[in-house]
Amino acid sequence: MKKFLLQGLFWGFILSCLNSYSCAAMLGENKLIEWDKTTIQSQYRSDIRMYSPFTVYNIENEPESTFVSLSDDVHLYDENNQQAIFLIPGDEKESYQNEQYLLTDSYRAKFFELAGLSEDDKVFIYDYKHNDLTSLPISQLNAFAVVDTTYYKAPFKQNDYIYGFKLDEKLFDHHSDYLVSFGKENPFAQEQLTPLSWKKISKDDFPVLDKNIEIASFGCHWPTDDLVKGDSYLSEVNGLQFYLQDYQKPSDPDTVLEHLIILDSDSNMITNVSLCYSEGGGFKPLNNLADKNEPIEQWTGKLLKNEPPVIFDFIYGCAPLFQFINLKHQFFAPKYYCLE
Repeated sequence: MKKFLLQGLFWGFILSCLNSYSCAAMLGENKLIEWDKTTIQSQYRSDIRMYSPFTVYNIENEPESTFVSLSDDVHLYDENNQQAIFLIPGDEKESYQNEQYLLTDSYRAKFFELAGLSEDDKVFIYDYKHNDLTSLPISQLNAFAVVDTTYYKAPFKQNDYIYGFKLDEKLFDHHSDYLVSFGKENPFAQEQLTPLSWKKISKDDFPVLDKNIEIASFGCHWPTDDLVKGDSYLSEVNGLQFYLQDYQKPSDPDTVLEHLIILDSDSNMITNVSLCYSEGGGFKPLNNLADKNEPIEQWTGKLLKNEPPVIFDFIYGCAPLFQFINLKHQFFAPKYYCLE
C-alpha cells in the first residue's frame, strides 16, 4: 500500500478553486476539483491546434473522401450574431443549393485569413499509433465548403456548411488514427507511442491519498459521494506506474468514474485525475483485458515536441482526449466535426 502527502502550498497552487478549477464533489475522503475551460488559466490547451480527419460520404455523385474541418476557427458572424462574412462563391446568399463548393481566389484567401493559415504553410498528417508522418504543401490542397445532408436539406444556409480541406484517400489507413496540423514546422515528436497493458490488482495496492489531497476531475458533473470501488488495475510502462480504479453506483455494475494515478520511477505522484463521461457515453475497454479482437485503446508516450508525455484514450467520443502527464493536468483534444 502506498500513501502520498503533497505539500499543501504547491498542490493548492496547482488545483485552486480560485484559479483554473471550480469546487466539485467528493470521491471517498478526497475533494474533486472540476476543470473549468472558461478561465484564463484553463487546463484545456487551446494553443495546441490539432485536427482529426473524418470521412465525408454523402455528397451526391461523389466518392467518399477524407476531410479536415477548420470550421471552429472560421467565424462568419459578428458579435450581434449577424452574417458578416460570405465564404461561398455566387449570389445565392443563404439559399444555397449545392452540397459542396470549391473555395477559390478571394474566397480561398478569406478562408485562409479566418483560419490563420498561409499558402506557404504545410499540412502534417501523423499516424500516431504507427509513428508515420506525411507532410505536403498546403498550396496543393483544395479548400471546400461541404454540407452534411444527413442533418440539412436544401436550400442551405452558409452556417450549415463545414469549411476545410479534402485530402487524398491514399494517405490514410482507415484502420489507424491520425492527427493533422497546419504550419511551418512539424509539431510531432515522432517517437513511437507505447500501449498500456493492464492487469488487475488488489484494491489494497491502489495508492491511498491523504485527505487533504484534491483530485483533478474531468466531466464529473453529478454527485459522486455514494460511488463504490470496483476493480483496480496497474500498467507499468516507460518507467512509470499507471494505477486505475473503477467506481460504480451502488445499484449499477457499470463503471461511471475512473480514477487515474501515475507515479514516476521514484514513486512520486505526477498525475492524479478522475474521468467521467457525458450522457450516452462510456469507458473504452482496457487493453489486455478485453476481447482479443478489440483495438488497442490506451497509449502513452511523447507525442508533441516541447511538451510532456501524454496518456489517452479512456472515453468513447468523436475525438480522443490527450492528457499531459504532469501535475498541471493539462489536456488537449483535436478539433473534429462529429457525425455521431
